[in-house]
Amino acid sequence: MMRILINNALQVERSKFLQAEQYERTEGRKGHANDFKPKSVKTRMGEITFAVPQVSAMGC
Repeated sequence: MMRILINNALQVERSKFLQAEQYERTEGRKGHANDFKPKSVKTRMGEITFAVPQVSAMGC
């Protein structure tokens, strides 16, 4: 449950940063989504592994 919540929050944050949804092409888009990177965090509930979205910015 916690993993799903974190994954969804990260995807929303990536969309806001890029100013475009997944597969959406816009004039104001600030970069490209480049897959996901696994990340593990130890909590009181145990170790949680989630997918951190990777981004490459345009014009850098």
